[in-house]
Amino acid sequence: MRFAIPFIVVDLHHLLLAGLPAHLCENAKAINRDRASSSLKAVFGAHIASAFNFKIELENIILVALRTFAFSHSPGHFQTWLRVGIGGCHDMRQTMTSRVQTFTPPNTPKPIGPYSHIAKVGEHIWIGGTAGFDPATGTLTGADVGAQTRRIFESFKVMLEAVSSDLNHVTHINVFLLHMSDFEAMNAAYVAMMGDHRPARTVVSVRELPKPGVLLTMNLTAVTRKR
Repeated sequence: MRFAIPFIVVDLHHLLLAGLPAHLCENAKAINRDRASSSLKAVFGAHIASAFNFKIELENIILVALRTFAFSHSPGHFQTWLRVGIGGCHDMRQTMTSRVQTFTPPNTPKPIGPYSHIAKVGEHIWIGGTAGFDPATGTLTGADVGAQTRRIFESFKVMLEAVSSDLNHVTHINVFLLHMSDFEAMNAAYVAMMGDHRPARTVVSVRELPKPGVLLTMNLTAVTRKR
């Protein structure tokens, strides 16, 4: 029994290293090996300590127990594998299927950066910054804020429909105006497109927008029609 105790302590300590970055794991492994060897020499002498580099059956017992625990306590989207070995770092690898779905539907303006137009988690929807570009031509729809506002909402309709939603299920809209003097003209076009639905809204004036001629951009949050 005394012989097994040092190995139990060492193995559990190594298991705590699971998931550490490789360089930290290697450093901790070296420190622990030195401590364990010193402890074994003090208790059993050099001959027993030299057996430290060999695998023993105990680690298989611990491995089975930990695998059982990991699979029974981990979330549904996770699978965990533990590889246990006294002579090397332990490797804990996790794979996760993301709950976040992303979309850039057809018949919407091409994103101008590394992003998708839509992100969706369950019934919750986020649509990123959208300007008044015509998806068919790639050019701005008009040089006035009213025309660009209407074009943005036309794009919103297509995006929302792609994720089983619509303008009546919008919960919040952010409006980024290049000129706050366009506030009333934007409001008129906004009401014409939104009808009686009045989600929460934030309007801010910005110093500049990414593309020449763009007078405003909008983004929004929404929910699906059905849960």
